[in-house]
Amino acid sequence: MIQGKLGSLVGRSSGYIESLPADVRKRVAGLKGVQKEHSKLEAEFQEEVLQLEKKYFAKFTPLYQKRAKIVNGQEEPTEEEIRAGEVKDEEDEEEQAEKPAEEKPAEPTEPVKGIPEFWLSAMKNQVSLAEMITDRDEAALKSLTDIRMEYLDKPGFRLIFEFAENEFFTNKTITKTYYYQEENGYEGDFIYDHAEGDKIDWLPGKDLTVRVESKKQRNKNTKQTRVVKKTVPTESFFNFFSPPKAPTDDDDEISSDIEERLELDYQLGEDIKEKLIPRRWLEAEAGGC
Repeated sequence: MIQGKLGSLVGRSSGYIESLPADVRKRVAGLKGVQKEHSKLEAEFQEEVLQLEKKYFAKFTPLYQKRAKIVNGQEEPTEEEIRAGEVKDEEDEEEQAEKPAEEKPAEPTEPVKGIPEFWLSAMKNQVSLAEMITDRDEAALKSLTDIRMEYLDKPGFRLIFEFAENEFFTNKTITKTYYYQEENGYEGDFIYDHAEGDKIDWLPGKDLTVRVESKKQRNKNTKQTRVVKKTVPTESFFNFFSPPKAPTDDDDEISSDIEERLELDYQLGEDIKEKLIPRRWLEAEAGGC
């Protein structure tokens, strides 16, 4: 999905077409003309699909809003919704029959509000996200109250993470926006361009994206030893909001590392948009990934 930035590496002539007879080259040119017509139709198709997605997203939104209220203890589900949710599919019943019986947890003595750690649990049950979440991250992600998305006026989408007050940062929301190029690709599809994330306002000493290394230094003259502390980057889910920068047209070489990081970053955004927000939280309960 980063063809626009990597375009200079593909499509280079091998010299084959130039070596063909004039009449054959004309036929090849004709095929290119046919392909361009196909690309026009593909672009129309992609645009109609996007509009259809937006139409149904508007219908899904009230359901997402109700989900957020139930998760955060602002509203209780109706009896009808509970009954519908308790009806098990045949596949669910078969899977449940194969599982060994588990002891039911003891009922809490105090009332529990909403569904605690809902989004943290859902994220940990999606493999691509679980791999990014460290033990240190979990404490901050427990304050996550909702994850939602919105479409941009132009091709692209924004992921919105909402947080309750916590000891790590002051942001109430942290967003990440994925932009597509203005022009469609050769096949008429949308081409990913780049992503931008919000700056996280970390509280003093609470930045989860760095760690402090301590190193002893000995003064050659005084022979005294001192401890020097150095802040270095570390793995964290919150690095997701600092996406890798796409190479510019001036870059002579594109390393395989940056290419992989760009592709992974885009795929993570798609996973959250297409899997986690619409349904993955539900599949996670059934052991999905």
